[in-house]
Amino acid sequence: MYLPTKYKEFASEFPEVFNMALSTTGFPNMIAALNWANEVLEKDGK
Repeated sequence: MYLPTKYKEFASEFPEVFNMALSTTGFPNMIAALNWANEVLEKDGK
């Protein structure tokens, strides 16, 4: 997944967004989404 340059400054806040999603989606789904985001950011050179 390509992360546009204008969003790279917010990359450090992505994990916090997934933590806030915990009460909505449940722990397993939140962890899966967090792992996915980490993979995307690592591939994008973060």
